[in-house]
Parts: sequence; C-alpha cells; structure tokens
Amino acid sequence: MKLKKVLAAILAATMIMGMSVTTFAEGQTADITIDGLSDDESAEISYLQVVEPDRTSELGWRFVDESDEEPQGTITSTFMEKFGVETPDEAIQALLDAVEQTNGEADPNKNIEAGDIHTNSQLNSALSSLVNLATNTTGVDNEYDTITGLESAGLYLIRVTTEDGSGYSYIPMLAYVQDEGLGSLVDVSATAKGSHNIIDKNLDPDMPGNESVSAEDEVGYVATVTYPYYSEENPEKPFVVTDTLTNGTFKADSLNVYVGDPLTEVPAQYYSVNAYANTNQLVIDFSTSADNGTNYYNSEYAGQTITIKYTAIVGEGEGDLENKIETNLDTTGDTVKSDKISVKVIKTEEDNADELLPGATFKIYEAVTEATEGYETVSDVKVQPKEGALQENQTLYLKEVDTKTTSSIDDETYGTLTFVGLDADKTYYIKETEAPEGYSLNDIYYAVGTTTKNDASSTDDVFVYNDFGDLTVEDTNLSSLPLPSTGGMGTTIFTIGGCAIMIAAAGLYFASRRKQENK
Repeated sequence: MKLKKVLAAILAATMIMGMSVTTFAEGQTADITIDGLSDDESAEISYLQVVEPDRTSELGWRFVDESDEEPQGTITSTFMEKFGVETPDEAIQALLDAVEQTNGEADPNKNIEAGDIHTNSQLNSALSSLVNLATNTTGVDNEYDTITGLESAGLYLIRVTTEDGSGYSYIPMLAYVQDEGLGSLVDVSATAKGSHNIIDKNLDPDMPGNESVSAEDEVGYVATVTYPYYSEENPEKPFVVTDTLTNGTFKADSLNVYVGDPLTEVPAQYYSVNAYANTNQLVIDFSTSADNGTNYYNSEYAGQTITIKYTAIVGEGEGDLENKIETNLDTTGDTVKSDKISVKVIKTEEDNADELLPGATFKIYEAVTEATEGYETVSDVKVQPKEGALQENQTLYLKEVDTKTTSSIDDETYGTLTFVGLDADKTYYIKETEAPEGYSLNDIYYAVGTTTKNDASSTDDVFVYNDFGDLTVEDTNLSSLPLPSTGGMGTTIFTIGGCAIMIAAAGLYFASRRKQENK
C-alpha cells in the first residue's frame, strides 16, 4: 500500500507541473515527449534523473547520488537543504508530502492556465538549483521533441534551452516515468512551461491622427508581450519594458496597461513607472511594486499577454519620429518609425532635365478652399494640379509655411530642396519666388498633398507618408531667348545720309581737282 501511495503521489506531482500520461507502451525503455515547443525551432532538450527506484528502502525510492557516507551528492544535498531536513530519506518523504498537498484540488492542472509555476516553493527551488546539471542528451531527438530509450523508472528533471534572441525561456520540468511491473515502463509527455519574450509594437488603430505625422501630432502605440514565467528560486524576477523616442515626447497620463484577452486593466500598484511625461523615455517595471518599491511578481499573470497603450507627441524640426521598445528579456525589441510628410523640389533647366540649378528660392503655402482669416487671396494665377492639365485664371487662399533655396553645387542635394513636416490632411502649393541667375522665373503654383501609406520591406514597421511626390520645376535659360528688334529707323537713316554726304563730298573733291589740272 505504501508503494502505491508513493506512486500516486509522484504521479500527482507530474500533473501539477503540467504533464500527463499519453501512451502506455510495454517494454524495457520509455520515452518522454515534450509538448509546447513547436513554435521554437531553436529549443534544445537535456535532462537529469534525480530519483530512481530502491527496493531496499521502505519508501521505494532514492536520490540517484545518495551515499552511505558524507558528504551526499549534489542532488541529495540540494533537496535536503531546500526541504530543511537532515537525511536523504527525510528529503524523499518531504518530496512526497509536498505533492500530496495538492491532492484535494478538483483540477490539478488548472494552475497551468492560471500561471502558477509550482504549488510548493521548496520543490520549485530545488529544481531551479539543479537545472544546470541537466546536461544529459542521450536519446534526445530535438526534431521531434523527445527523449527516447530511458531504461529506468523515476523522476527526471528536464531542461529546455534556446538560442539568445529566440524570444523564449522555459522553467525546469519534472517528469515521472512509471514502472508498471517487471520492467514495463510507461511513456509520458511533459508540457513545457515557457513564455514568448519577444515584444511587438504597432500604431494604435483605434486612435485618430496616426496617419498624419507632423510636429505636435499625437501618435498612439500598442505594444504586446508575454508576462514571463519565473521560478520562485529567483528572488528578483526582473521584467522591465523600456520605450525610447527619437524626436518625440510621451504625453502625460496616456499610459494604460492590460492583461489577458479580453483586456483587463492591471492595477497600478502591480508595477512601477518613471516620470515619463514630456520626456523621451518610458520605463515600466513589472518586477517592482508601485506601493512600496519592493520586488514584486504576480504568478497569476505568467504566460498571459500584457498589452501596453500610450501616446507620443511628435517633435519639431525635420527629424522623423522613431519609437523603439525593448525588455530585459528581448533587448533587440521592436521599432516603429514614422517619417514626417515631405515634398522634394528638383530645380532643372527647361530644355535639359539633367541640368540641376542651385540658387532658386521657393515658398510653400498652406491652402484652404475659401476666403479665411489669416489666408491671403491670390487671384488670376496659373495652377498645376497634382494630376491633370495646367489651369489659368485661378484664385487661391494661401498662408505661407516655409521658404527654402535649392542647394549649391557643393552640397550632396545639389539643385534640390525639401519641405518637411507637412500635414497629410492639408493641401499645399509651391511657388518659385526667385529664379537662379540667368534664368526666367516660373510663374506656376504647383499643388501637392496626396498621401498614401507604404510598408517598408525591413523587419521593422516603417510608416511613410511622403507620397506628396518629387516636384520638378523648370526654368528657361535667358541666353536661349531670341532678342527682338526694337525702335524705328533710329541711326540707320543718319548712317545712310552720312555715307551719301561723304560720297558727294568725295565726288566734288575729285571734280574740282580735275578742273584745276585742265587750266
């Protein structure tokens, strides 16, 4: 009866830790299948047997490194220390007593979804202390997530490790391989308990204004991450989310933190947050209680999705808004970049598109559709719409926004200029106000203002609102213009008359001289 009670108790322990018997196969060896690793191709399995059968003991079991002499092996001494007992048999009995504490639960597996790591903190502490010894890979098939060919019944500590940056972390598992008698071992499966530590961020689809990125715009973000599993052995259980803005600041009182689906607000005392208002960094520390600043860990949240919502305000200047979020478990993090709306003006010669022209000054105007205070009425002008033919004799209502001059030959952007920080919800016109030396002034108002959203091909989400398009403005070279004849006869009549007088004078001179020679 005592042996049956022991077996039942250990089987209960495996249920607590998320494991269930799936297949019974007679034979001299047993397999352990690890479930829950299919989404993590980098997972590597290793194991350590910690308890084995002992037919010479009344308890029926012994630690695999028990000794008749002191000191005991690491496994035995660890369980003795964690359970606070003085002999190996007392440690085995304490292990059995620990799992018997859960026998009254209606559903021993409910703690999996609830996020509890282990019911007994001493048992969990022992496993965490021994996990680094779980290095045996004999019979491990990582492709099929199995350990095959185990020849002994007992308890096995299973460790799952992943590559750095994989985004997963797992707590130690304990699997019980049962001997049904005469060496007939039972195959079992163990469910890996771990969390996906990759944090993901996107623009908030429910917040208006996200598609217009310009100075002082408010942009909403939504970040999601899994609340990590931590063993009770770890006294600190760090879980910190850090968000850093470039060319932006966080809006005061805009932070909201939720858990699960549907979203349930996380009480503010369950985390601490820095004074983020009007700064470029937001730090949320889920491992520190806001009530008293002490270490905090809510095991009920383990494995559940944490959703974080907040708002950023776009800064002044030409720099784009960039937002990087990371955690202590995912230092690569995720980045969302929002380019400010811009339009590039390319100044060229009319008959030579390759001839870029520096020194041309342009103004950009914000336009409305009717006479409005603060907007100048401009009548009888030529307008070139974004699409379609040139329109003449138009009336516009304009307010000057910015003035720039195309760059010099020494600049990388030679012959061009860019207006940045426009508003996607508005219409603008661009007009040349001063031509380069030796060129005519272009008298057309060019309309800009059509936007689309483009997703970049990189791993990060990049939202670009620059489909105002490049604008090419041509000027005519004055030297290529034909010079018209001006005035009436002018000096021509005097030239002809002068020549006639000179000819007549010459004729009189020679005639007079001939007469003198004839006398």
